[in-house]
Amino acid sequence: MQLLISHTTSDPAAWRRWFSEDRENQGKAGLTMLQLWVETGNPNTMWALFEVSDRDDAQPWVDNLTAGMATKRAQVTDMAYHFLETA
Repeated sequence: MQLLISHTTSDPAAWRRWFSEDRENQGKAGLTMLQLWVETGNPNTMWALFEVSDRDDAQPWVDNLTAGMATKRAQVTDMAYHFLETA
């Protein structure tokens, strides 16, 4: 299973610092970073793809993001996420 997440931020540098500093929490949630992208034509929107070892372990990490954890430190103004399985 994978997790695809997008963050739109008013401060890409702050977002990158937060995202890098959050790696330990990502690992504790059973997430392994696979790919990181910046949206073409919109450098304030970041996309991250993770391998998910267990959705039940990953969901609290996502819930913390949606509850505003990233909003303050990373200046996130919009967020979307999807848990995906190979079809």
